[in-house]
Amino acid sequence: MEKKNRFSILLERLMGTVNLKNATLAAELQYDVSYISKWINGKTLPSEKSVAQILHVISDYIVESATSAALKTLYIEYQVDVPEDLKQAIYDNLEAEYFYVKGLTKTIGADIAPETQNYAKLTLYQFLKKMSHPALRQVKSLNVIAAIDLLNMEHDVRLQIAQIDTASQILQRDFPEVHFSLLINFDIGEKDYIYDCIFIINMLTNYTHINFKIYNCIHSYDKIVFCAKDAYCITSMLLGGNLCYQVTISEDKKMCKTVYQRLATLCTREELMFRKCTMRNLLQGSDYISQMLSENLCWLLGHMTEHFLPEELHKELLEYLDISDAEREKMQNIHLLVEEVLKKSHVRILLYETALSQFAISGELDFYNNKILLDTRQREQCLSYIQNIIHEENAMELRIIHGHFVMDFQFNANPSLFLSNNLCYLRLDSKNIQNNVTLLNINIAKKMFRCFFEEIWSHSEEDVVISDWRKIESILKHMKQSVALLKKVDKEI
Repeated sequence: MEKKNRFSILLERLMGTVNLKNATLAAELQYDVSYISKWINGKTLPSEKSVAQILHVISDYIVESATSAALKTLYIEYQVDVPEDLKQAIYDNLEAEYFYVKGLTKTIGADIAPETQNYAKLTLYQFLKKMSHPALRQVKSLNVIAAIDLLNMEHDVRLQIAQIDTASQILQRDFPEVHFSLLINFDIGEKDYIYDCIFIINMLTNYTHINFKIYNCIHSYDKIVFCAKDAYCITSMLLGGNLCYQVTISEDKKMCKTVYQRLATLCTREELMFRKCTMRNLLQGSDYISQMLSENLCWLLGHMTEHFLPEELHKELLEYLDISDAEREKMQNIHLLVEEVLKKSHVRILLYETALSQFAISGELDFYNNKILLDTRQREQCLSYIQNIIHEENAMELRIIHGHFVMDFQFNANPSLFLSNNLCYLRLDSKNIQNNVTLLNINIAKKMFRCFFEEIWSHSEEDVVISDWRKIESILKHMKQSVALLKKVDKEI
């Protein structure tokens, strides 16, 4: 009897879920029924040149022919809630299993994967290709732990591993049962604070839709270990930056469990780099206020926030929020405190010019982690307030960042970073609002991001980091003129 492969097992299970018969699917595909039987029995695979069309027909027909009970089962399994998303998810799942089995046919001459494969040496790109396993397409429940010497790798490899170039394509819905713990060696020799911090920020932003955690781990040095619980693991020593030695790939559950458990012991609270929080928690407790009253305040603003609003406009915008009167009063009092801090405390602020231009055009404001669109009148009020601040004699210092420091992320949204002696946190810019606040949890993270801020603040090129208040005033004046033009057009329309 022919042993079934991963593709045949998945196809049979999907067809069984919707009670789809071989003959019915054969008629839909206009294939002889014997082909369907061979696919399900693991004797052969669909032709590679026509597989895309075949899998689209299969995924479409499975969804369209499913009963309401079967659809409910499939929606839960694939964590989607509309038919078109379900069709795409099933197609992706079938495609992943197909090419995994196809790859085994080409590399080891068999459709059936041995439980363990060993390679004396692979290039890093060959390793990464084998690291991509169909199990990672599961979204109902997935537990992954990886120990990767990520900061010791070339930039393009980092991007490929973190999937920063493709993560923005992911449907931005929450997957609470997908857990990914990443162990990185942050005790590296030569540090590139600007690139490393921006890279980490983009990783955190791209994975706000899952339970993603980063840990400091010196044991990750010169290693790549990747394990999906109860599914597969791949391990290697990394030498010379781009060569992997003693590569072991296994689907043996006992081995995967052992590797997973060993890595899990390294995921300790003491080494957790960042901790998720909510803006509501910051406001309800004393953290938001504590950060404002702390010494050594440094803010990096990638988008416009509630900090630069005149008192009356802030009060007006509070009416947009679905909160109690008591909460509204508390937040208004907090804002009055912020105004005093900006006037009397030494706050160093780096503001991206793109944050101003995007605000001038769209009016989008990050208002305590709520996206609010301001009209042109409100935008003018906000920009005028910033102008007034820089004209007043106070201890605040404002510099504007023109352009990007890292070209790899020039099209990615800039985050906001708040540093102080008491509390340090990131406000990320993604659609998953509840996961957008990330606290810097341990000293190594705080030190790393403090060095990141200082390097930008003291950047030697004046045309990149603008500190001349006359140039800053010119930029603000231009933004106000842009809003005035938009206001005029709005009236004419």
